[in-house]
Amino acid sequence: MASVIPPGVVLAPECPEIPEEPASVGLPRPQRRSERKPSDRFESINTFIDQTMRGLSHADSLVWLVLWRIARNGAARASYGDLANRIGCHRSTVTKSLRRLREMGLVEVVVRGDQYRGPSTYRLRSEVGA
Repeated sequence: MASVIPPGVVLAPECPEIPEEPASVGLPRPQRRSERKPSDRFESINTFIDQTMRGLSHADSLVWLVLWRIARNGAARASYGDLANRIGCHRSTVTKSLRRLREMGLVEVVVRGDQYRGPSTYRLRSEVGA
């Protein structure tokens, strides 16, 4: 039968004390997010904002920024309707903006989407002629 321990009683430790320092003191600790180097992704957005954006219309800039935001592994996949909803404009504005961005070399269509294949896939560049 188990005995009941009255309140306030301190039990003696059954195992030796655990050292305050962990055994892996000499091992390097993993880097925190704030200590990592900025990625190429943020270099591209800074280049776009500092150098390229001033030569674009408002809609062109917004379309590029939305594509940059949804890009994964260098490619962004989005439909015209999705882009229009995200930036708050009409599909025809997105069509014109993507045409201008392609002509400037800022957006390259990798896979052209349609009703059966789904949305188009784009590759982005942050500088004109880069």
